[in-house]
Amino acid sequence: MAKDRELETLAARRKGILKTIARMQDILPGNLAASYLPCNKGNCKCARGELHGPKWTLTWKEEGKTKTLYIRQAEVAEVRKETENYGKAKGLLRQAAQINLELFKMRRARHG
Repeated sequence: MAKDRELETLAARRKGILKTIARMQDILPGNLAASYLPCNKGNCKCARGELHGPKWTLTWKEEGKTKTLYIRQAEVAEVRKETENYGKAKGLLRQAAQINLELFKMRRARHG
């Protein structure tokens, strides 16, 4: 009986996690980074140490290759939120998978 309750509790937790993931529609993979770069013109402020930037990029892996997308300043807040959501979704998915593993082990122990 206690095992049945534990199975139900785990299944309910998994369901809640998956509902949370389903509500996270705005997600982007990758990392958002700011770069400050010199232009290498001798008379420019960057020659005195005041670098140009920030220049924002989103980088991610696709089929083993690093991909980069330049991000406009006006898009930075949106992209930052969506990459954070991606990280949260990955963490939640790991939790759901761990619960599935526990449920599988419990069912196996129950049925031999």
